[in-house]
Amino acid sequence: MVTTSGIRKPITSGLTSSPSFTRGRKSRFLHWAGIEEDAVTLYAYECRVVPGLLQPESYIRAVCNSRLPPLSDEQIESQVAARLDRQRLLNERPNTEFGFIIEQAVFERQTGGTETTRCLLGHLIERAELRNVEVQIMPLRRPDHVGLDGPLYLAETQDRRWIGYFEGHDHSAFCSRPDQVSSLLRRYGRMRSQALSPEASVDLPEHMREALSLRSVCTGSRAATAAPAAATA
Repeated sequence: MVTTSGIRKPITSGLTSSPSFTRGRKSRFLHWAGIEEDAVTLYAYECRVVPGLLQPESYIRAVCNSRLPPLSDEQIESQVAARLDRQRLLNERPNTEFGFIIEQAVFERQTGGTETTRCLLGHLIERAELRNVEVQIMPLRRPDHVGLDGPLYLAETQDRRWIGYFEGHDHSAFCSRPDQVSSLLRRYGRMRSQALSPEASVDLPEHMREALSLRSVCTGSRAATAAPAAATA
């Protein structure tokens, strides 16, 4: 169903009707989740965090733990369950095209620490192997970049209309006017050409994960060497 503003109302079956989802997401996002669940194409550009559909559990918890005001244990568990439940879309909608452009800085930040980041990189590589998922990484150094206005989400509906969505600092907005959505689509299209190729966007996380593993081994070796020295001092 489409409202007078041209935005499809939330779908009340499946994902958005599950108790964990309803408890775990604010009502302002339920509207987008209904559109997302029924879409034939979904695009996301993120410069803050990895998009929710690609987040492993440890990363979800790290993001929740970074929230201010702080979340209660119950709220965190609810949001973790909701986000993991929502990720079923990637497998349950094989005919939906999912496209993600993520800033390299999001991974370099290492939200949650080294182990969480290593898990995140491995999870991203696995998700990128799905036929209906395309992941591209925007490199740290990019002289021309049309995504400087911030994150954006785009969905193509069953009736071939495009809807935009963006959020930040507890505020969100929809975009359905053809001229506005056209601008967002043009920006996303340009960013696809500015980002690394899908192949290079898998190679980079693999190299980053190997570097983190090597760093952990070196740190462990130094700690093991230092312990006997301290004991004999």
